[in-house]
Amino acid sequence: MKRYLSILVAYLFFIFNINAQVSRQTTFRLAFSDSSNKVFFVEHAKVNGFIIEYEKDTPISIALNYRKGVLSNVGKAYDEFYDLGFEGDRYSLAKRYKRLAIPPLPALYIEYMAGITERTDIKTYCEARAIVSSDSVVYEFSQYYYPDSLDVYIFNDKDNTAKFNGNIVEFEKVLESSYNKHQQNLVDSILIFQGIVNYDGHLTSIELISGQNSTFSNFVKQRLTDLEGTWIPAIQGGRPVRSLVDICIQLNGNKGIVMSTCGWNRRKRY
Repeated sequence: MKRYLSILVAYLFFIFNINAQVSRQTTFRLAFSDSSNKVFFVEHAKVNGFIIEYEKDTPISIALNYRKGVLSNVGKAYDEFYDLGFEGDRYSLAKRYKRLAIPPLPALYIEYMAGITERTDIKTYCEARAIVSSDSVVYEFSQYYYPDSLDVYIFNDKDNTAKFNGNIVEFEKVLESSYNKHQQNLVDSILIFQGIVNYDGHLTSIELISGQNSTFSNFVKQRLTDLEGTWIPAIQGGRPVRSLVDICIQLNGNKGIVMSTCGWNRRKRY
């Protein structure tokens, strides 16, 4: 469906930090009339809208909001969150919302970013997101850039989440060996578990949150429990904290098994 540009707002401003160092921020918005998700919003009337975050031109997350109001002011007050880099979330999203359409970034923004990345005299940090409602999509772009002489650290919630720190290939081989013994009891090609990573890197409170219980799923759960100290805890305020982590066990067509994990914006599901 043809989309029409309805709003274009661009503005520049400077931000001065407490050390009198200067960083510059460029922000602009593009709003389009868009009804490509009209069927989705009819089928899921409780959803008020959703926000997609991008890294360069790739969508990396979706946050769904049930509350009425201005979506751009929702911030972290979302009702559902999906990390699009995590197989478990991609599977859950596709299973629950079959008609959800992810809009691509406008060519204008992609061309703009291509020009910026060619510069070598500045450090850049960019944010891009799309705010999608039943009849429109609003793109918001923010770019922060600093003189190359400044030592700038951009805090990223995703980089400070709990992570698996063991030998994932060896663990996958153990699961593959067990699968050959229990495959007759396996119904689902994807199993998703959730647990808590403690301060010391131990995984506890593991539960199956997607997929049917079977001899194989029980084996996976026990093996995850036996992995002592193979997790890096999440960091908050410079200190390790207890946090949730999701673990996806995916069975491929060649009977190989792939394990992936995610600790980004997890919520308890059991």
